[in-house]
Amino acid sequence: MPGKSFDVVIKVVSQEGKCRRKHFVGQQWLVNSTSPGGICMSALAAMMPILAAMRYSDGALPWTKSDPDTAYVACPDHRNPAVFELKRVRK
Repeated sequence: MPGKSFDVVIKVVSQEGKCRRKHFVGQQWLVNSTSPGGICMSALAAMMPILAAMRYSDGALPWTKSDPDTAYVACPDHRNPAVFELKRVRK
């Protein structure tokens, strides 16, 4: 996509049960012009709409009232839920 873009840091902030990808609280990835290696594809798919909005828009997202640069996404595995924090990096 042309124009300004932002990096986004993905961080596991909660994980219950037994994650098949062995994600753990504190684990992080950087999303820039390439996709992050080692992250669960199902979790990444759940994040994609928000990642795109955070990478290519510098405005506040409607659901980020307290911090316009942070969003939270839950893993789709309801038996072993993980919650990911997405944080836009303003350079």
